Amino acid sequence: QKMHTYKSSVGANVMPHNVHVLGDFLVISYYADGIRIVDASQPDVLVEVGYLDTSDYEGSGSRGCWGAYPFLASGNILANDRDNGLFILSPNYQHAAYLQGKITNSQTNEGISNVNIALIGVAKTWESQLNGQYKLGLATAGEYAIVCSKYAYESQVINSTLISDSLRVLDIALNPYPIFNLDLKVQDSLSQTAIANTWLNIEHSQAMYELQSNEQGKAQVMNLYNDEFKLWANHWGYLPYYE
Repeated sequence: QKMHTYKSSVGANVMPHNVHVLGDFLVISYYADGIRIVDASQPDVLVEVGYLDTSDYEGSGSRGCWGAYPFLASGNILANDRDNGLFILSPNYQHAAYLQGKITNSQTNEGISNVNIALIGVAKTWESQLNGQYKLGLATAGEYAIVCSKYAYESQVINSTLISDSLRVLDIALNPYPIFNLDLKVQDSLSQTAIANTWLNIEHSQAMYELQSNEQGKAQVMNLYNDEFKLWANHWGYLPYYE
């Protein structure tokens, strides 16, 4: 059963060569990305906790580190780079700090999927799963500001301390924004008479709607949330309208 995937440089097409398992850790010779040490103590969240880029080369192919042997009695790693020769390393195997929990709707207690989870100062982001569960790991322990955000919900910032070789459980409830309907009426600015069949385009950050006013000049878009909206109205014989 596949539990998680680790890749050193996502999108760069860099290849790993050999993976050695040393207790809870994976020691990987990763060609152009050098040597990578990954904490696998939580196999559903693989976390890179150490690296040394032995290679001056960047990109795909088999140049760089092709072997990293971690089983010496001394604890040292012997690594061989095809361009730069032999490296003898004295690693510090430090477990990652982990955080997991469930993100729910504060009104219904239902799990919320696809919530963006960001830690201020950390480049990577995560997302909650279909049931609202999430789990993440960091190589560096410490105090972090955790930002949870999703469209139609109030963003929430929570401060939490993450400890190496420890799993913290943090459940988060997000407050949903109220739903509203947008009611429109198109009329002549001078006579105030309704104008039917006016083309209306409404756009916000998540979607665009195209509709026409009815015989009473009315139109409606339902189930909207707090956002910035753009409105265009066009009808033959009238100047275009934009707001």
